[in-house]
Amino acid sequence: INSTEGGAKSLAVGSGAGSVSFAGAIGDATALRSLDIAGEGVAHIDGGIVTTVGRQRYDEAVVLGGAGVSTVLTSADEGVVFRWTVDGGKNLIIDSGAGDVAFEGFVGGGTALSSLDISGAATGRTIINGGAVTTEGVQRYGEKVVLGADAALVSRAGGISFDGSVNGEGNVTVDAGESAAWNAELVARDLRIFGKDILMGGDVALSGPGGVLMVAEN
Repeated sequence: INSTEGGAKSLAVGSGAGSVSFAGAIGDATALRSLDIAGEGVAHIDGGIVTTVGRQRYDEAVVLGGAGVSTVLTSADEGVVFRWTVDGGKNLIIDSGAGDVAFEGFVGGGTALSSLDISGAATGRTIINGGAVTTEGVQRYGEKVVLGADAALVSRAGGISFDGSVNGEGNVTVDAGESAAWNAELVARDLRIFGKDILMGGDVALSGPGGVLMVAEN
């Protein structure tokens, strides 16, 4: 699919065992109503932009590619859901509007993202159930973060920052190549935070007895 034009329609793509490739901007001139991709292959987002009014749901592995340095996913109302892995050496920028962002698989596990920047309305959340997010550069979470399982957030050469609260049900590791910063309460069963600079703008709490808290400079 090279591009989309015309009215605000819902686009549903079922690729079976094959792949889906977006070679151009999707919903750039007129936002799609929603986007649903399902299959057992790979969704290649090479056009740099996907814009919808409603949800974006990716039910197969996603690879970010193309000539640009960034991939921008925008949903005005209903958020963005990745059911499987997300890979590609691009800056992934997500504006989820009033909805949530959900990662159900590893992010950057095959090829680390260049960076990750998530923003949205005050009602939105970033839900990380896939176990790990890996980037070469910065990770910024501009909305509340919910970690549904053990999670490792790793930036090899950049900082990791949280603008809203962080609530983890399991063991959480934040490993920043530069600064690790948070501006609201950070809660987990076990919590390990590493960075060149530790910028504590909110409280830190363990959610159960026998938990481990470690805060250290790299």
